Amino acid sequence: MDVMEIKKISRSALKKIFYDTHKSEIIRPKVRPLEEQLDRESNKLWGATIRALSERNHALATEEKAKVENNQRQIAKTRLESGVEFFPRLFKKVQTSKSAGSAEGLEYVFFKDFDLRNDPEVLKEELFEIMPFLPGQTYRSDFETPASEKAS
Repeated sequence: MDVMEIKKISRSALKKIFYDTHKSEIIRPKVRPLEEQLDRESNKLWGATIRALSERNHALATEEKAKVENNQRQIAKTRLESGVEFFPRLFKKVQTSKSAGSAEGLEYVFFKDFDLRNDPEVLKEELFEIMPFLPGQTYRSDFETPASEKAS
């Protein structure tokens, strides 16, 4: 579908264009170069699968997807057999309480507490301190520390 329309429910059945893909601008996201990404970052991890899909090579995409998933299963199995518990770097387990608020129904939340009333530029800087997003940014010294051990 190239055009989304809004249809007014009335006798006239008037239609109005809501979104036209032919007139929209494609804005590519800014991403760090592959050599600056960790092995588990999406572009690096799923790159071969995405390339195969963009070439409409579904057999290769399925094969590449299976490689990623089988590797992840093997890593989890090895960790389990070794008795190593997995701790996320960026998310902490929700402490159940009556004041759970917006975390209700969630098992994990982002480890850092943000005051969403802050100026957007302040929030952006706080976020960029945690994880590098743009080319050239570096990881914090405590990045590998499990989120449960980091100060929020």
